[in-house]
Amino acid sequence: MGSPLLPSLLLALAPAPAQPAELPGEVANIPGAVRLAPVSEWGVDYDEQRCRLRRLFGSEQQPHLLAIEQSAPVAKFALTIAGNQLPDLDGRIFMQLGLESDRPMMIPHLRLGGTLDGFGRALIWPSVTMTSPAYGEPGQGDRAAIQSGISLNSSRKVERIVVRGQDKEVLVLETGNMQPAIRALNACTVDLIASWGLDPAQHRYYTPPRWVNFKQVRERMINDNFGTERGTEDQAVVEFRFIVETDGSVSDCVRINATSVNSVRPPVCSRARMARFEPALDANGQPMRSFIVSAFSYFVDAS
Repeated sequence: MGSPLLPSLLLALAPAPAQPAELPGEVANIPGAVRLAPVSEWGVDYDEQRCRLRRLFGSEQQPHLLAIEQSAPVAKFALTIAGNQLPDLDGRIFMQLGLESDRPMMIPHLRLGGTLDGFGRALIWPSVTMTSPAYGEPGQGDRAAIQSGISLNSSRKVERIVVRGQDKEVLVLETGNMQPAIRALNACTVDLIASWGLDPAQHRYYTPPRWVNFKQVRERMINDNFGTERGTEDQAVVEFRFIVETDGSVSDCVRINATSVNSVRPPVCSRARMARFEPALDANGQPMRSFIVSAFSYFVDAS
């Protein structure tokens, strides 16, 4: 399993313009929009690192893939859409994405585009949430208690997934109510916690660890892995997981399958012991063993 690897990959990271006002349902009804119904049931794949929710749309002769992947029970996820009726990627910097029916179309900060065997044209948004792009890193903002996994309330309001290209081409995947599918994905990611030796019950409602020296460790990781002279063909989004102890130290680091070009396989855990955290807190405010999933990207700016 793991993220689909794109043989021909382009990463675009650029300042997004102001959020458009249109809702996904409005964009889906634009004349000429391509609307695809499902041709398979939802399925969940899993391995020791990831859970993947997938479904096919369109037709058996011309299938389109929708996949949502997670490596932990958090709010953000990787979204993959592949198929020949996706908007053309050539020269496109911005792609609009619509999820919740009552939230405007958005332009996620980072996307990857290329081709995927069996489907053709493909897009991956490595880090999105149901309500908005996930710009921050886990544990970097204000500390607050959260519920684990993707919000079931938000997923209930996803009736379709809408993609619009820069020249207004529109592709609509008619998912229907996403809540049952997201509930199954959340159950899968909770099982991941148990496989790491953590307590799933403690993570139902908890305060995640806060990474105190994030910028320093991330900079050292990137320099270690790519050096100062980085090739223009080396492009990757690399994800990793820390197990954080009750004293804020890191007891384990695992590199999760990277989405990359040119066989980039950086040893991201080389600086893990440098990382320092404020520990996670359980529902009673007591320190608990927990995790952090984070990532860094190296890319050629396509803008």
